[in-house]
Parts: sequence; structure tokens; C-alpha cells
Amino acid sequence: DVGDYLSVAIKEAKAQQETFEVQYQLIEQSENLQKFSVSLKKLHKINTYQYDNILILFQEYLKIGCELFDLNNGIIGKIEKNSYIIKAIISDLTSLHSGLVTELDQTFCDLVVQERKTLIYQNINKDQKLSSHPAYQKFQIKNYLGTPIIVNDNIYGTINFFSTKKAQKKLEIYEQEFIELMAQNLGKYIEAHHREKERKETLEELKKNQTFIQPQRKSSRCYR
Repeated sequence: DVGDYLSVAIKEAKAQQETFEVQYQLIEQSENLQKFSVSLKKLHKINTYQYDNILILFQEYLKIGCELFDLNNGIIGKIEKNSYIIKAIISDLTSLHSGLVTELDQTFCDLVVQERKTLIYQNINKDQKLSSHPAYQKFQIKNYLGTPIIVNDNIYGTINFFSTKKAQKKLEIYEQEFIELMAQNLGKYIEAHHREKERKETLEELKKNQTFIQPQRKSSRCYR
């Protein structure tokens, strides 16, 4: 019977399609995990290297994040009162650059600060509330991943990645954990950098004081 034959053929085709989809998902997961493993190794390599300039370290972190998350923009920014200062950036948006200062509430990082946790937004253009945010209105950011950088129990700023293109895949839990690991490491580096800066300033101040005191001692001996 032709009807029975077609019915069986359709079922077999459907089963083959489902098998193919499962296989594809397994391959995709395997590739993603391999990508994640490579990123972890790169991060470890960066962490074992001594950087004289912390901004170079920031840039290396952004390169790894953009590759892993498949987002073509990355920013490490510092928060000062109500301002957001871009310290390091990788971006195809020419209006954004290192040193740029903008109002914090004009960025999605403002929401990260308010929540004090990692935020993931995908297909923002389909979200009525988020699509009315100034960051979307100005830059048409469709996908955003950001987390706070904590230094001495205070929010120093954020590390975030974003794209103006449609999301190609759903961000996995390990990717959220990876950006949080990056933020933790950055917090430690920034804290150490601040301590080293303070140490150098203290030594410089001591040298100035010694230079000032020694001539005074010499002149006082002359009058004895």
C-alpha cells in the first residue's frame, strides 16, 4: 500500500533527522568544550606572566573573552561615582575608545552594578524593557554579558562583552563561570597594582624627605 509505504518512509526520515540533530549537538558541545579548554589554558598562561603595564593585561583578557563568547566587542571599565571610564577595549564601534568617559546609567554595566552579579542578555531587541535602555538605543547592542570586578570588597568596575548582531547560540553556564573567573583574577591584579603603586609613592616620599633632611644636618654642623 502506497499510503503505508509513505508513512513508514516519513517516520524513518524523521528518526534520521532526530539522530542527526543529536549527533550535531554532541559535536557542537564537544567543540565548545574544546574551545573552553583552550581558553582556560590561555588564561592560565596570561596569569603566569608578569605584566609591567596592567592595561596590556586587560587587553589580553578581552581577546580571550571575545574569542570564547563569540562576541566581537569587549570592555574593561572603571566606575567613578556616576561615570564609567573605559580602561581597555576591543570594538568595531568607532565611537568607543579607551579613555572615554560616559554616564554610568547610559550603559548596561549600570544594571550589573545594581544587581552586583553577572548579567546575560540575548536578543535584547526582542525585550521591550531592555530595548528601551539608552545602551540599546544608541548602539543597538543585541547581546550582552557582563560581571562586576571587585577590589577590596568594592565594585571597581566591570568586564563585559557584547555584540550588535543576532545571537548565534545560547551562552552556556561554563561561559558565565569563565567571565566570573576572569573578573576575580582581574580584581586581584588591580588590588596588587594599587598596593605596588602606593609602595612606590611611599618610597618616593621617603627619598624626598631624606634629601630635604640631609642638607639641613650639614648646615647645622657649620654653626657648631
